[in-house]
Amino acid sequence: MIGGNYTETTRDSWATVPGRSEELERDENGNITKITYYEGDSVVFAQYFTLNDSGQITKIECQDS
Repeated sequence: MIGGNYTETTRDSWATVPGRSEELERDENGNITKITYYEGDSVVFAQYFTLNDSGQITKIECQDS
């Protein structure tokens, strides 16, 4: 379970640990719509961002790999 294993603090500092990385996806306006978190070449989890018409984040959803 994401909440038990990867807290908000862990997600915030994910890429500060060697061997871990993040990949950002953006929409046509440059807004982040997804962040995929990797450990080595393996996807660990992803965060999906729902935006309103102004490009502001209204929802963040985290999903297991």
